[in-house]
This record gives sequence, structure tokens and C-alpha cells, in this order.
Amino acid sequence: MNAMDRSLREMLEERGEGVSVVVGDLAERAIERDRANRRREVGAGLLAAGLVLAVAVPVGWASLRPTASRPLPAGTSHTTVVSTPPPTGGAISGSPTPTTVPTITASGDPAPVLLVPTAGDLTATTDAAYAVNGVIHDGSQTVSLPRAVARPDQLHRVGAGWLVGSSASPARVLLDSSGREKAQLTQVMKVVVSPDRLHFVIATYAGDLAYYDSSGKRLARLPASTCRCTTGGGGGGYTLAGLVGTTVYAAKGDTGTSVAWDVTTGETKDLAGTLETVNEAQRIGLVHLAQTGPDALCHELRRLDDESPVWRLCGPLLFDRFSPDGTLLLATGIIDGLPHSALAPDGSPLYGGLVLVRTSDGQVAVEGRGIGDVFFDDDSRSITVEHGVGVGKQALSRCDLQGSCQPLAPAKPVGNEGIPELDAPYRLESN
Repeated sequence: MNAMDRSLREMLEERGEGVSVVVGDLAERAIERDRANRRREVGAGLLAAGLVLAVAVPVGWASLRPTASRPLPAGTSHTTVVSTPPPTGGAISGSPTPTTVPTITASGDPAPVLLVPTAGDLTATTDAAYAVNGVIHDGSQTVSLPRAVARPDQLHRVGAGWLVGSSASPARVLLDSSGREKAQLTQVMKVVVSPDRLHFVIATYAGDLAYYDSSGKRLARLPASTCRCTTGGGGGGYTLAGLVGTTVYAAKGDTGTSVAWDVTTGETKDLAGTLETVNEAQRIGLVHLAQTGPDALCHELRRLDDESPVWRLCGPLLFDRFSPDGTLLLATGIIDGLPHSALAPDGSPLYGGLVLVRTSDGQVAVEGRGIGDVFFDDDSRSITVEHGVGVGKQALSRCDLQGSCQPLAPAKPVGNEGIPELDAPYRLESN
């Protein structure tokens, strides 16, 4: 992490009554987006202090407490323009593109489900692995981490081993199942692992894309120079959105377009719009739309096969990734630089740190308070979350999507009392 990134992180981190909260991988995503902003501007009208709007600011419990003007954290949204609506649940329909795209305004109405994890007797189990005190816990198995990555910021399951990274270095270390180092990858900005965990893609600081197998062997590379999207002052290159089968999807600098790169043939295809994340199970992608006004932060869900839109959602939400089955989108409403018109009357965010949006209809389904790292369990019917407990401590819980939570791992103190968000005790693996 360079000095600029560290300063950005420190400025973004906030504490509520001493409780450490990190919004999943969104702090890392915020830094990544700031780097990407040197190549593309994502909504210049909503910048604050020179930062892109899409920057998540972790907050504590106090900022999400009910107030007279906002009794509960907001959640659902309403439809402002409706044509042929998408289905209300299950898979995304393959019906023809409607003449008018259903457009939803995320207005901050209370979510139907509110997650509130608490401490207690440990009763939960989880599909997720997590690192704590230099050890990966994966069910009944444990793996000791090398000293250089004993407190990882990134933890990805790759094959039978792990790809681990620390904010202290742009390198990622590939470990076997026993924790022995197999390979080291340098200048890594983002990692996406295939659903079967046998391959992964990296985006480098230079804007290159590279495709690897689980042994760490590079199988294909797409140099930043092929993007032809260099911009003044920040260089050019690709911003990784995800992997579907053997096709890598990435945004092309600040061009407002994206690329689909087939790693087996090397062929590329340009796509309209700036893709942010994609899902293999339903072959859908989320596109950030060009800003049309000072308050207009909008995204569009599209089918990848024909680029047809499913719905468009406008509102103060920053999206991170899909659930494995593609039925949910993980987002946060804690965003830096929102105008007053996009906030609640008391000046608080309209949405909390954890927001789950249904892909079937674009509606907010679940919201959470004080939630940090998030892992979708393999069946996408529950989530494992890191959350604050008391003052200066964090724990893990598993929650179903009806709001019921069970403690999974005990509360532990943060490692750095001065800036606890930079030294959280737990790190969940990433989907």
C-alpha cells in the first residue's frame, strides 16, 4: 500500500463509540477505485475532496442507531417506471428486452429484514474459512500462515490452497494446503477466483489482466496496451469485473465500455457500459451508468449473452459483488461525498453498511448494522459476517436471510487501538 492509499484508507476509516467496523472488502474496493479513478472518472459530479463518490466509509454502531427522523435503517425501494417487470424471485428471465427498462428508485424505505448480530454461546457453523492470529480456520482444519502475511487483508481459496495478501505489500502469496509457499505474484490490485476455485484472474496496478491455474502458472495475459484507453495523468488499462467460464470481463479505462476476453482463444469483444461485477450462475453483470445529474448514481443489471437490460436502479448504493447463485447483490450505503439531498433529514445515510438487493426485481431485501466482512455461504441462503461487539472488539456470526443470527467465533480485541479498522482480528475468505 503506497502513501496515497494509506492516507486514503486512514481518512475513510471512522469509529463509532470505539467500535471497529469494516464494510467487507469495500474498504479495499474504495482504495482500488481511487486508483482506478486515475484512469477513469466515475461520476465526477459527486466527488468529495478529490475522491470518487463510490468510496465506502466504514462507520460504527452510533451512526446507524434509530433516530426520530429515521426509526430504522432503510431498505426497500419503489418502482418509478414500470414496463414488463422481471420475475419476483429465482433465476433471471431470458425474455426479450422490454421497450422500457424497469427503473427503481432506492428511496431509503425500511428494509423488510434487519440483521443485528450479537455475542453469545458459539452455536453456528459455516462454509467460510477465516484467518485470525496468524492461522486459517477451515472447518476442523487449521493452517499456519507465513509471517509476512500473518494478518492478511485478502484471503482467497484457490484449489486446495490459498492466495493471501496484505495491505503492506502489493504482492499475493500462493500457499498449498499446508501453508507452504508455492508462488508469489507481484503488483496485484484485484483478484477474482472462478466458482470451482481452479483458476483465478488478477488485475495489476498497470492495468494488465492475467489468468492463472491453481498452481500459480500463468495461462494467458491481456496487456494494458491493448485497451487503447490511456487517459491523461493516470495511465490506462483494464479494471477487473469478474470471470464467467473462460471469459474475463473488465471495464476499459474511462471509455464507458468494457471487454469480454476469452482466455482460451485470446479473442476480445467490446461491450457497451462500464461493468463493475459479473455472475457466472445467471450470466448477468452490473453496469455503472454515466451520471446524468448531481444526485444520479445509477446501475443497470444486464444479461451478458446479449447485453439486454433487466432493470435500472438509482440511489445511494455502492455495489460490491453477487451471491454465488446470482440472486443477490451485496452493497453498502455508507458512501463518501453524497449531497445533502441524497441523505436522510438528520444527515445520516439512507442505507446502512450492509445492503442485499434482489437481482430478480432490484428491490432491497436485507440491511445490517455494524457489519464488517461478509461471506455468502455456498448455497447463498445465509451469510457469515464480521461485526462489532462492545468497544474495540469484533466477532463472527452466521445469519440467515430472515434476520436470525448465531455466534460463530468469539469476540477478540482489535490489534491497533488507535486505528482499529486497519488491524481487525478476523479476515473472512472472499467469495
